[in-house]
Amino acid sequence: MLVVGLFGWFVWPTRWTYEVEYQSTKSGHRRTVRIRTDRFTGEEQSDSGDGWSDGRVIID
Repeated sequence: MLVVGLFGWFVWPTRWTYEVEYQSTKSGHRRTVRIRTDRFTGEEQSDSGDGWSDGRVIID
């Protein structure tokens, strides 16, 4: 999203992306999942290595 401000142009992030690392209690494997949240709609998407999908990853 591009916003025109009093002091010129600046970019306001519309999505926050962060990584979560967890260890499965069943298999003991570690996984890293990226979660992306839209600031305005609250919609979340997750990526555990096979592409972005809607919703959160189920941790087993």
